[in-house]
Amino acid sequence: MVICPDRTVYNEICWPPSVACFDPYFEQCAPEITAAFSADKYEICSGELVHFYDGSTWGDTSWLWTFEGGNPSTSDIQNPVVNYDEAGTFDVSLTVSDGTANSTSSVQNAIAVYPLPLVTMSALDTVCVESQAFELSGGYPAGGEYSAPAIANGMFHPGLAGVGSHTITYSYTDLNGCENSATTPIIVTSCAGIEDKEIDDFQIYPNPAKDEISLGLNYSGKVSVKIYNVLGISIFENEYQPAQKFRQTISLSGFSGGLYVISIHTDQKTCIKKLKIVGR
Repeated sequence: MVICPDRTVYNEICWPPSVACFDPYFEQCAPEITAAFSADKYEICSGELVHFYDGSTWGDTSWLWTFEGGNPSTSDIQNPVVNYDEAGTFDVSLTVSDGTANSTSSVQNAIAVYPLPLVTMSALDTVCVESQAFELSGGYPAGGEYSAPAIANGMFHPGLAGVGSHTITYSYTDLNGCENSATTPIIVTSCAGIEDKEIDDFQIYPNPAKDEISLGLNYSGKVSVKIYNVLGISIFENEYQPAQKFRQTISLSGFSGGLYVISIHTDQKTCIKKLKIVGR
């Protein structure tokens, strides 16, 4: 029970409410509604969610939130969850009502959103399943981590992976604690059945190659050239009829990095060699 300034007696608070309503024994007996809010975090990475909580006092029954840069941009529920995709600093505002009075709390730059780091992963060469474990490279920025079922202690184990195509993931976390990743496939094939069959003085150079290869052979008849990928599919085929010794340059612009088989066939002999293309 309280005694109000006009000497009337009420069980709970003075009516009509007044911030000037006091009694000798109790604190303020008619406080006004006051908007307030909090969040579970105020610094996040792009794409993260923020949980907002209504902290208003004295019986608020309706809410109107405004979230700059957020999704949703507005909400009328008491404790909304908001996603922030874009980097930047954003204002938050909450207006509450108890059905009679309203109150608004606005905070500038309440939420700081950091961008995700740009992470890339270079294409990986085809490897032989018989090869020893090796350290992966090609992830950017440096300092990240490679992951796949066949990676142990930072080393990729072709034998553990087995023949086939496998996905390598490179993850990097920046100084703000924001993480991003990139993936690339690595093809593991069996090289045990590929044996070089030589023709005297036949040349392929360079090998490994990047942009083009040059073929040389002391032969002036018809020469057939075929290049196969690790699946045995022919991806290049041409015939040449040199007037003198066979010399030919082949562009590799349409080839991805990896292991190939090049076959050179003449009326006399056939040569099969492994060709490695790098830097793609």
